[in-house]
Amino acid sequence: MNININDGERYIPSLFGNDKDEKPMAFNLRFLTVEEEDATDYYEVMKIKTDRVNMKTNYKEVFLRGVDSIENCVVNGKEITAAQEFLGVRGAPKLTAIMKDVALRIENGAEISEKN
Repeated sequence: MNININDGERYIPSLFGNDKDEKPMAFNLRFLTVEEEDATDYYEVMKIKTDRVNMKTNYKEVFLRGVDSIENCVVNGKEITAAQEFLGVRGAPKLTAIMKDVALRIENGAEISEKN
């Protein structure tokens, strides 16, 4: 098996028209190692009528591990450049949605298709 992998990328989320902004918010990403990916997944067991196991991802942990830096993010006049600062912003549902979008990009973006 031959797998091609990206180490990271600069990602501009399109949510809320961010990608159309004159200075869009951008995330410099580092894709996770196999060990880090395993550490961000957890399992939830549900007992209703039958036993069921769901796998879930801890988006916060993926975001913290995968975001190296943030560009063009200003909240209340303060520039946010680090993942931990971004997660500490209060009352910002748009930023929560962007965080999940970025986490999904980190989770799904590392592998390059075989055609490329």
